[in-house]
Amino acid sequence: MTTFAQNKKSSKRGFSIVETLVAITVLLIAVVAPMSLAADGVRAARLAQDQIVAFYLAQEGIELVKNKRDDVKLASASSAQLSNLGPCLYDNGAGGAQRYCYIDALDLSVSPCAADDCPNIRRINDGIGTNDFYLYTYGLGAEDTKYVRTISVWYLDAAGDRTETPGSEAIVEVTVSWPFVGGEKEHVVRNVLTDW
Repeated sequence: MTTFAQNKKSSKRGFSIVETLVAITVLLIAVVAPMSLAADGVRAARLAQDQIVAFYLAQEGIELVKNKRDDVKLASASSAQLSNLGPCLYDNGAGGAQRYCYIDALDLSVSPCAADDCPNIRRINDGIGTNDFYLYTYGLGAEDTKYVRTISVWYLDAAGDRTETPGSEAIVEVTVSWPFVGGEKEHVVRNVLTDW
């Protein structure tokens, strides 16, 4: 004869495989979703930081070209305001070839490069105080960064086309590019320089 206690024991049963799998799935979704959001947030923060650095490096490129223009103007009052930027200037001779260069912020040297073959900008710690302030240069003794800055300059003719013939206006285009998850990113700044 079976007692009530024996019947109660036999009516207990465990979770089925399906119930266990559903519980694990719900638990995984509850854990993975916030982790995925956190990873997206970190990626977005890194992109924002890279964009800020690229913006300032591009603006610095514009300022370096202005500095070179001002050097010529102050030294000789020449109408060829950008004559010392030869490697950067548009070349009518090669079928209208765009030329590219990079300018070192420390010694203001101008060097030619291909659009896809300019060197990475390097950075050094300024060594002043305890804060980390960096100087961006192309010099030795500095560590490579992931940023590449190319500078291109052209004049406009009366029709608004690119030319190497000096005029009263010049267009300066600075592109800063860097590798990022899923491909390369770039920041482009253009400025119009007038002959002052």
